[in-house]
Amino acid sequence: MRVRRTGKEVEDFFDAAPPHMSEQLETETWRVVEWLMERAGRLAQGLGGSKAISDDGDSPFGLPLLTKEDIVALALASDDKTIKKYHLNELVKSDHDKKRPDRLSSDFAGATLILDVRLAGLEQGVLKKEFEALPLTADGDDGWSRAVGVRIERRTNLEPTNDLDWRFEDAFVTVQTNEGEATEWLVVERLKAASSSENGRSISNPQLLGDHQSSAAEKAQIIALALNLRPDFARALEIAARLHDEGKRALRWQRAFNASRDTKHFGLSGPLAKTRGPINQALLDGYRHEFGSLSIIEGDREFKALPEDLKDLVLHIVAAHHGRARPVIETRSCDDAPPSALEARARDVALRFARLQETWGPWGLAWWESLLRAADQQASRANDERNGAVGKNTSGEAA
Repeated sequence: MRVRRTGKEVEDFFDAAPPHMSEQLETETWRVVEWLMERAGRLAQGLGGSKAISDDGDSPFGLPLLTKEDIVALALASDDKTIKKYHLNELVKSDHDKKRPDRLSSDFAGATLILDVRLAGLEQGVLKKEFEALPLTADGDDGWSRAVGVRIERRTNLEPTNDLDWRFEDAFVTVQTNEGEATEWLVVERLKAASSSENGRSISNPQLLGDHQSSAAEKAQIIALALNLRPDFARALEIAARLHDEGKRALRWQRAFNASRDTKHFGLSGPLAKTRGPINQALLDGYRHEFGSLSIIEGDREFKALPEDLKDLVLHIVAAHHGRARPVIETRSCDDAPPSALEARARDVALRFARLQETWGPWGLAWWESLLRAADQQASRANDERNGAVGKNTSGEAA
């Protein structure tokens, strides 16, 4: 049974595999609408000799054949969260819908339009209504995948591979049984040191949470010394690094990242900060581990000893170390408190951001955030570069 996509899954996919510059074409909206409706019409009528649409059989390009009901275009708004989808028959000129071109022009203006490769019509970066050859994509030729640094494959299992060149980024269920058991995935991988999504950067040599955070705290001390930070500032940065991933202790995170398999296989005891994956996105359900870290940090003895202004700073840079909390962060699937308490915590995150902006200014606050990210990345890189029994199959920069 094919899986129906949610908007969040589409957003996650393009976070893991954003369109490469070589896959993008910037042009006038009216020109795109005119070209797209012509291409859709040719395919729907079986013209042009492409044979990319049929009721059965195999595509000459080794791809499933299009049908008029297939989704062939996605329009992503500038915020990358508002998504509109279009079936092939919705893009064909219609005598019964004279306003269709105007409506599409309105939808596409300022948006990024993601197209099914089987629409073709692109020759050396120029739109051609009659051109039938398919462009290269990241899920096709391996040479092209290496050129853009992304590989996308359909797989029937998610066992870690021993391919030293590629690292797991994310996986999306495409087929499941009637009972909901996944049987096929769309797997996104990146070349070493090219990981882009937060989830992908958590796939690495298995590492205990305590070890990762201790390493991050050591890196924070080195950074503070190099910058000659005041002792109280250095202490605040070290505490933030030591506690920044506490939210990964949540059973939801550990289960979603398949931590139990690695703890058993490698004889590790305790929650993990890094696993070999794969990630169960449905189980993770949007949980933000940095949000889950906040309540644990507030109970830490050394944190409690800090002055109030530095407590604010520690909590903010932890909440923001994956780019959220400026000022909004999701409370979704955080199970450590009732909804009303989670809403109050999220409100505090936003108010804290506003206070710190007044104190440090936008660039000063961003500078503080970058210090924790640097410590986290250096600790993750050190773990990635470890040789030995724990996973030689992954490498590259992580965070």
